[in-house]
Amino acid sequence: HRIVGYDPLGPHAEPSWAVEQDLREGLALAAEFKQLGIYWVEDGELWVHMTANGEGSGTFVAPFFDRLDDAFLRG
Repeated sequence: HRIVGYDPLGPHAEPSWAVEQDLREGLALAAEFKQLGIYWVEDGELWVHMTANGEGSGTFVAPFFDRLDDAFLRG
């Protein structure tokens, strides 16, 4: 699914992809495309995982649904 990630407190926005994949595969794919990290959603929580740190070292960001715009929820 196409998704635009952005900082709700600033001007930065970046087109991205949302895919259903396990964390190990997601980090490997991110590393292949020279990405520093990925956002990961699990049990309704949004996390960021850095590719250099591996699977076990995510940082909690926020509840995922709190970060969705109304336009996204309407489809």
